[in-house]
Amino acid sequence: MERDGRDAPTVRRPLLPSARSVALVAAGGAIGTAARYGVGGRFPVEAGELPLATFGENVLGAALLGLLVAVLASRRPYSGQLRLLLATGTLGAFTTFSSFASEVVVLVRDDHVGLALAYVVATLVAGVAAAAAGVRLGSRLSGPTPRQAVSGHEVIPEKAPNR
Repeated sequence: MERDGRDAPTVRRPLLPSARSVALVAAGGAIGTAARYGVGGRFPVEAGELPLATFGENVLGAALLGLLVAVLASRRPYSGQLRLLLATGTLGAFTTFSSFASEVVVLVRDDHVGLALAYVVATLVAGVAAAAAGVRLGSRLSGPTPRQAVSGHEVIPEKAPNR
């Protein structure tokens, strides 16, 4: 509710994304999928081994996503189209939860429970740390926002307008 007691107007979004948005995500997805396929082909996994390709892709993708989000959030006007192409499409396809999950299941199935648990913990810890490092680097590269310049604190905008 607003201060005068009236409800704030709601923003209605279309039920389906626009054809342009879908095309941007698809184009980025093609790039990210090809990159992931190339990396996976260079680092095949043998039974009972840590899936290093997927681990590296997910950690690198988290760092790049953090960097990209920070840089795009600092831009005025904010580019929702770049976010769709690069973040949702390219990095969404480059990182892979499905491969991660299936590799964990295979490790457990093959009685490598300790390795599976280590893989899960390492992926989560390294992914969050990489994303935080990416955001921090992106914030530094972008320069301070007006709010940061006044307070001296790093700020990740809650939500940038989608244009």
